[in-house]
Amino acid sequence: MRFFILLFFIVYDIFGSVGSVTLLKGKATILREGVVYNIHENDRINKKDRIDTYKNTKLRIRLDDETIVTLGKNTKYEIESYSDVKNPHLSMKLFEGLANIVSGKIGKMAQKKFILKTKTAIIGIRGTHWKTFVWKNIENSVCLKGEIVIKVNAKIYHLVKGNMLLRRGLRIHRFKTNMSYFNKQVQKNILQTKKRIESSMLRQDIKKSQINTQKNNKIFLKNSQIKSNVEAKKITIQKNAKANIGNIEVGK
Repeated sequence: MRFFILLFFIVYDIFGSVGSVTLLKGKATILREGVVYNIHENDRINKKDRIDTYKNTKLRIRLDDETIVTLGKNTKYEIESYSDVKNPHLSMKLFEGLANIVSGKIGKMAQKKFILKTKTAIIGIRGTHWKTFVWKNIENSVCLKGEIVIKVNAKIYHLVKGNMLLRRGLRIHRFKTNMSYFNKQVQKNILQTKKRIESSMLRQDIKKSQINTQKNNKIFLKNSQIKSNVEAKKITIQKNAKANIGNIEVGK
């Protein structure tokens, strides 16, 4: 019995919970030890959890040191390592999307060990509140309170309240905060993601359909449904078959 209790605490120490979900609107999932789980309010979050949010999602996590992380739509985020007792530190990764972070006790006790990693940068803090947005070749961080330190390659940028840093490809610009521009980039990400999902769904629909192209360039469909708006020419519906093209149903 003592062995199992000891084993439990060893596992908890390695993969122990570090916070909980305090707000969830929409859908979000956790990838934990190779298994995907749906997230619900009040669920505990563990170290090494990979969190994914989706369309129309807003997720807020309160870590045990009172750090608050709010994730926007279509965001991929991970708590890489965490401790608020011995050797206080917090290391997070933002693969894609939007993270709004308000630092807690760790940000006060161990500022140099409170970091957020992106594809190309490492962001440190000095008792702060900031937002970081990552999408394809764009990374944009806004300091809303205190100061953040952003390291890109070997260069370090200090951002105080009211300043933002934009990386577009290899170009890096620092200027006064423009939340209208920042929010526009986030909205652009949402629209591009929506188009990407719709395009993927269309490809799946076409792949599932039994489509044969003959030498005379006629397309024969058998019991197929193409749900997106498409331009259709020279379509032959086989006997006793039906096709749905856009909003037009053809055949029996």
